[in-house]
Amino acid sequence: MFDKLEINDVMSERNTAAIIIFLYMFGPQRRTEIYKAISTNPRMPKKLEILKEHGIIKATDGRWDAHGPIELSDAGTTMAKMLCQMERLVGGNLAKYKWDYINRTLDEFTLKNERDKEWHENFFHAKFDTSPKERKPTESAADNP
Repeated sequence: MFDKLEINDVMSERNTAAIIIFLYMFGPQRRTEIYKAISTNPRMPKKLEILKEHGIIKATDGRWDAHGPIELSDAGTTMAKMLCQMERLVGGNLAKYKWDYINRTLDEFTLKNERDKEWHENFFHAKFDTSPKERKPTESAADNP
């Protein structure tokens, strides 16, 4: 009797709650960003399809393809708020999860060692010509009659 509940179709798939909360916390995302944040399991496209079929997510631009951003529908946003509340009730810390994700993604852009820092410095100065230059004092208008 209760095994026929529609919510079972959605929540019985692993990571569907994480996808919903991720989109709620970070807004519309491309599939690759969702996969990087949640899981690279080959079933992830199927999970997104299930969420779409149940009206929880939608394509931001109206086209459901591999490149377009995905966002929560109004129903998905309502569901996300409920899931966040449930996470808090069981002792979860969504702020910590959010900052952990941000720090992990920022780590991709962090210079790891002196060689990286030196390369970056040389590249930046060469590309934008920002190397320190000798500056000569400029003549003011008062010095020139």
